[in-house]
Order: sequence, then structure tokens, then C-alpha cells
Amino acid sequence: MGNYSTEKQDGYDYGAVNKTARRETSGVANYHTTPRVSDDNDYFGHNNDQDNIFAFGYSVLEDLELVLQKIANDLYGAIKSSTERARNTQNMSNRMDEVIAEAAKGDDKTKEKVPDDVVKYMRDNGILVDGMTIDDYISKHGGSEGLDKGSLQAIKAALDNSANRDTDLMTQGQLSIQKMTQEINAVITQMTGLLSKWGDLLSMIAQKMY
Repeated sequence: MGNYSTEKQDGYDYGAVNKTARRETSGVANYHTTPRVSDDNDYFGHNNDQDNIFAFGYSVLEDLELVLQKIANDLYGAIKSSTERARNTQNMSNRMDEVIAEAAKGDDKTKEKVPDDVVKYMRDNGILVDGMTIDDYISKHGGSEGLDKGSLQAIKAALDNSANRDTDLMTQGQLSIQKMTQEINAVITQMTGLLSKWGDLLSMIAQKMY
């Protein structure tokens, strides 16, 4: 008897049974309270919270709140980006005002060069002038000699249009944030109400037991 292994006795593989038991025990230990979708797409499969409708409902509302908060945070990031870009674009437009003012001091043939930082900004941010990149536009309308007043004003108009679009996006984003905030508050209100009802039920049960 002493020569028999604990893994295999009487022709039966106890080691395999032990391994299976360990796997099953591990699976139970790793159950999460959040409902999981099973292979047959059963949302309630393997969910321990389904026996407690209050806990399950609270879990669903909590997940919904997290999703809404994630969306709101993403919207806030987009608004911040649009605000910064609109401000920077407006600064470049103001730079063009100065160049246009210099060109206006001469006659109709007077040309001025577009500042290098304005060219770089428009190039980096993909701001087009009459459907052309800033480099192509400058090359077509004057090149290294500079641009006349009309061409300079076209560049300023492109910058203004870009700034206005970013401002519109910022406004739309703010409205979306307000709506999202209302939805989050509604979910929180439902969660609070659910907890209150849950507490009332527990109190009622406790009173019946004494």
C-alpha cells in the first residue's frame, strides 16, 4: 500500500480529479460581480448578483455612470483642444492684419511676405487657402517676392474661417457636456433611489425577524 502514489490508486487517476477540482475552485474564486456574457450570449449566465435585484440594478447603473463619465471626459478634451486651436489661429490672423496694413501703405502692386511662423502654423494644421496648401498658394500668387494685398487677405480669411469652425465645435461640445451632465445626474438619482429602497426593504425584513 505504501508504494502507491497519491495521484493514482486502484487504477483511478486521482491526480486528474484533483487538477479538475483546482480548476473549478479557481473559476469560482475569480467570479466577478459584473454580469458576464456566456458562450450562448446569455447575459445573466454565471452571474451571482442576479439573485439580488438591487445589487444587480445598482451594478448596471454604476457601469452606465462610468460610461457617461468617460464620454464626458472625452468631450471635455475635445473642447479644450478646439479652444486652444481657435486661440492660436486667431493670433495668426492678427499677424496677417499687421502684414496687410503694411501692404496697404503702398499701391496695388505692393507685396509683402507672409511671416514664417504663420506659414508653418498653417502647414502644420492643414489650413487651406482656396483649396490649396499655404505653400502652393504662395508659390502660385507671388512666391519669394511676396503677395499682394488681395492674396494676403485671402490667407487671413482662411485663418478666420478655421478659427470660427473651432469656436463652433467648442460651443457644440459645451452643449453636449451639459446634456451629458444631466444624464449623469439622472443616473446618480436612480442609484440613490435604489439604495434607499434596498435599505427600506432590509429594515422591513429585520423588523419581521424580531
